Amino acid sequence: MELGVLTAQSAYVDQCLGDLPAAQKAYQTLFAFKGDLDPAVLAVAANNMLRIRGQRDLFDSWKKNKANLSDTLAKKLTPPQRKAFLTNTALLALHMNKADQCKEILPTLEREFASSVTPELIRAALLQRAKQPKQCYEALEAAVAAAPAEGKKADAALLTLAQLQLQDHDLAKAIGTLKRAEGLATCPGMVGTLVALHERLGQTAEAAGCFEGVTSAPLLRAAAAFFSRHSMWPQAAAAQQRLLDADSRDLQALAGLVIATSHFDPALANEQYARLEVLCPPLEEGEAEMIDAEALELASLPRTAKAMGPGGAAALDALRRKRGGAAEGEEEGSRRKKPRRKKRPLYPKGFDPENPSAFPKPDPERWLPKRERSTYRQRKKDKRAGISRGPQGSATGAATVDARATTNIQFMSEEQKEKLKVEQEAVARAEAAAAGAAAAAARKKGKKGKGAKW
Repeated sequence: MELGVLTAQSAYVDQCLGDLPAAQKAYQTLFAFKGDLDPAVLAVAANNMLRIRGQRDLFDSWKKNKANLSDTLAKKLTPPQRKAFLTNTALLALHMNKADQCKEILPTLEREFASSVTPELIRAALLQRAKQPKQCYEALEAAVAAAPAEGKKADAALLTLAQLQLQDHDLAKAIGTLKRAEGLATCPGMVGTLVALHERLGQTAEAAGCFEGVTSAPLLRAAAAFFSRHSMWPQAAAAQQRLLDADSRDLQALAGLVIATSHFDPALANEQYARLEVLCPPLEEGEAEMIDAEALELASLPRTAKAMGPGGAAALDALRRKRGGAAEGEEEGSRRKKPRRKKRPLYPKGFDPENPSAFPKPDPERWLPKRERSTYRQRKKDKRAGISRGPQGSATGAATVDARATTNIQFMSEEQKEKLKVEQEAVARAEAAAAGAAAAAARKKGKKGKGAKW
């Protein structure tokens, strides 16, 4: 029992750290011994496996997570666990196009967690999937009206409504919806989104108004960058000054203040520049000469733990220890990386670089396919391609060969053709005269027989 709990906790830690293969393997180990484990531990493992899989193996995830909704198991779960199981199972049914099963879970979710906005969002998602956008908007507006004026429930419904309006490319309505979320008005993400939407519509003044009343350093820096981008130098200088008021040794803000004031007040810019020189004096001539400009341009960017990904801090420490482990007596010049030798160019066989005109010029059509070159000659088609090549003794092949062997065509001259034509016409006239005489004799005999008396 304890081993199973520890395995589940270890898998959860791996999942939080981003090692999803290790977490999935640990959860699969738990399912192999599900008869000896607490049902609550298995339920948590099944729910976390659903998060790892995403859109893969939905049927297996549905089979495991449907068992998490039993009344027996509900008594052993904490409220957050119960809410997570109900929400994830409803979302899984939604992705599997099981609308009826999803609708069956929503009443339980609303009854047990009345203050949650999740049921309204899932119901709106069902309407949107059923291609009923008007009813979806109405459901979200009803959720906003039913929620308190300032609360997470109303903000979540408004953000969802704004996202649907952005998908319909209705930027003006999306801006109006986002401004109704008063609880998120000072959040950096909300301010940045509103500024970007106003800029897309060409509303610079409205975008600048979004920075009114901001106090945090990130938003003040973003405001200064925005004002500088649109050549609004007094406002940019005011934002930089507010940063300096919060931190008098902020060199970045002081440099920005010098740049901004130089566009409208050169005297103030010189005064701030003198202050910048005091805080960050320029290098002396001897120190400046020690800096190798070419080596500085060719140097790589400094490595940070964040840029090296997971485990980057440990890898960076190991790299630093490796670099610092050089012998004390080793000179600086010997540790420099030797320049790579330039490869000799490869020439064709018999080519003289000093006398290239003696070498024949390459074919200008060498890059074209053979079929498109001027020297291409198409091969003649095989005349025997149409002959049937069936098994030996087949009827088709035998008839064709025999016919070619026994045929004897005789060509006739014009006189012979004319003589043959006269003979055929004489035969035809004789046959016609004989047929007429026979018909006349038959008619005469018939008349004699009809007039005879008994």
